[in-house]
Amino acid sequence: MMMHLEFSIAPEWSRITEAREALILCARATGAAGDCAYAVGLVGSELLENAVKYGCFDGPESVQLVVHMDRNVARIVVTNRIDADSHHADRLRAALLRLTSAPSVLDAYIARVQELIDPAPDSHVGVTLESGLGILRVAHEADSEVTLRFLENSYVEVTASMAWMTEHAPELSA
Repeated sequence: MMMHLEFSIAPEWSRITEAREALILCARATGAAGDCAYAVGLVGSELLENAVKYGCFDGPESVQLVVHMDRNVARIVVTNRIDADSHHADRLRAALLRLTSAPSVLDAYIARVQELIDPAPDSHVGVTLESGLGILRVAHEADSEVTLRFLENSYVEVTASMAWMTEHAPELSA
């Protein structure tokens, strides 16, 4: 089975829930197993949340979402305008650095949750509502490989790739 969706959404919080629900339904319609369909929705909504939260939107700007599922690989790409020199862009880079420098994705996720639970005395955790868990959640909970590219004209592209299975795929056994 294959699925390919491309659409633009307004950078509004209400659109994220609608997009997540649509992604789950579309993935299910192509035969994706329940957990895989949920993962596609989770990844799409987390990446859209980051785009809306950290993007630069002047006028009729929108967020681009592309989902392509083929050959048991799902790839979700979100592109939006961002100030590449901003604190927000630095937070995206820091999240990816956490993933690449930790022994595992799980270790990176646990370390960040621990920092939120028990922040260092000089940290700014608690001062802001930004947990920094979105990218880590995508990588850990959806078992995704996450990449980040800054494009021309102040756009950022965040891609998550993950394996997916259809409802009728044979179970793997150890």
